[in-house]
Amino acid sequence: MSLRIAILGDSAMWGQGLKLEHQYARVAAERIANSPGDPLDVLPGLGEEPGRGHPRSGAKIVPAVDKAGESVKVLLPSGGQTEVPPGDRATFALTFRSLFSGHSDQEMRDFLAGGNDRPAARLFGENPATFPTVTGQLRAVREDEKTDDVQFVFLNGGINDVDFEKVLDPTGSDIDVITQAVDSVFGDSLAQLLTLARQVFPNAVILVPGYFTALSSKSNRNDLKDLFEFLSKKPEWELALNNTISKLPLLGDITDALGLTKDVGALVEAAVHRTVTAAAHAHHRTKATIASLPAAVIGRGIVYAHPAFLPEHALFAGRESLLHSGYRFPGHGRLSVADEMFETRRRRIPRGKLLGDYHRISQEVVRALLPGEDARVVRESLKALVAANPDLPGQVLFVARDFSGDRESLGAVFKAIAGEVGRIEVATIASFLHPNPAGAKRYADRIVTAHQRHVSFRVRQALGNTVPAGQVLSVRKALSQHGIHPPRLRKLVPIFFIESVALQFIGVPVFPFTLEGGMTVTLGPRVQLTGFVSIGSSPGHTEMTCAFDTGNEVRLTDVTELAIKNGPGFEEIVLYLNGREFLRRHRNQASVAGGTVRFALDA
Repeated sequence: MSLRIAILGDSAMWGQGLKLEHQYARVAAERIANSPGDPLDVLPGLGEEPGRGHPRSGAKIVPAVDKAGESVKVLLPSGGQTEVPPGDRATFALTFRSLFSGHSDQEMRDFLAGGNDRPAARLFGENPATFPTVTGQLRAVREDEKTDDVQFVFLNGGINDVDFEKVLDPTGSDIDVITQAVDSVFGDSLAQLLTLARQVFPNAVILVPGYFTALSSKSNRNDLKDLFEFLSKKPEWELALNNTISKLPLLGDITDALGLTKDVGALVEAAVHRTVTAAAHAHHRTKATIASLPAAVIGRGIVYAHPAFLPEHALFAGRESLLHSGYRFPGHGRLSVADEMFETRRRRIPRGKLLGDYHRISQEVVRALLPGEDARVVRESLKALVAANPDLPGQVLFVARDFSGDRESLGAVFKAIAGEVGRIEVATIASFLHPNPAGAKRYADRIVTAHQRHVSFRVRQALGNTVPAGQVLSVRKALSQHGIHPPRLRKLVPIFFIESVALQFIGVPVFPFTLEGGMTVTLGPRVQLTGFVSIGSSPGHTEMTCAFDTGNEVRLTDVTELAIKNGPGFEEIVLYLNGREFLRRHRNQASVAGGTVRFALDA
């Protein structure tokens, strides 16, 4: 009997840079069904590769819109125009107007109003774009499919909704900005997404794979510096629609600083610290969100699969890296883009063949801005470009129509063309920072493990070696030896295998400046976690949460104490394991020695 599944989400779920057979959701589903190679009954997606399901590279949960911003003009298929608030929908409709060609104005109006993401599925799924959003994917499934017999749903989302360009800026705001941004997306937005998913799939187990840490302590610093220097020469990428690069810690402030300071290394280190912090907090918040959902939404189960990418799996971390590392065009050495889908993806980039023309016009604009030059060449080039290419984006058509030859119109042309260059070049290397085949296999392994624990939890296995084989199992006795006195076993089941640890500090003093440094958290002889902590100077921010990934697997019985070295001052502390509150203590219940604050579990 075939396994009926649905696959929805963003680029990781799509399998960016990977052939269909290496898509980790598919690999995991085959293993869960115990039928490798046998056809799965996948709810077909709307795009060119329906066997992958509905994911879209770059998909968000909720598209961004600036209702207070100045209206944006958008060309309709008929040649008329409409005005809408600035945001993701307006930008998509302008950039990919050819997707709507031959269709009604009403279709585009419905898309712009938020009622129909379907036209966006005409864009090949490897091209980064916000639409169809993950929410839109779920709505399309609900409209098209009978779903009460779907057994498994593979669903992710959120990474593209977080503004990591600001969050991970090493010269920017305090670390608490990270927690606020992540809490919003992986809290409320994710909860709403999972609630909708349960409505669409009432009888399925929903498997939610988490995200990985792109940079780590093992990332080669020279390679990272080379990367940032390369990006500093690619300003047009910042203008590209859904620039997947800028949403990760490859930040404008780093590249800007390359010409202003010699301490690039410090900025790289800060970016690494903040990347790890963001990923760990996203894991914590996702687990906490799932734990807080009503029983009716949990249904047959919402199972989180922590990818557990270790430091040696990060970008530029050597032979064990699980990520595609090519960010240069073909022919540029070991850092050239090279993935299984490269040629297919490049052929399906809208207007990809115009890249040479775009570069030439950009150079003509630069020359026209020089003293003594005029804009006649630019005018003729724009005229020829429009005449030969009916699928040009609205941004280019508008600047060509309104071109006057003055500095302002030349600047508008440069910006519109640069946005197109950035979009095409980013799409060309879109596998960068995504899991390679080995990374996809690890994802599949983690999904299968999470599912197995969901369907066949074994207390003796979870307790490890605390109960020798052949002896009678007493859970209460085994746990009480570690200071854990469970009121009910079912409350401990989700934390027997610990992947995420978080500390909430309450009553943190506010300083007139930001304090940063390393903090060590010890939970027992086998569990010591280190992380970067930043104590903010923002008035009113008297609480902070620090999250850690455990890396190697930690069992509940490994937790015997809570000790914090070099942590912030606080009045009360809460320990979360896998997003669930495990311990709450006031500072006066601790012993303090040598800068270490220590709590006993049975205090």
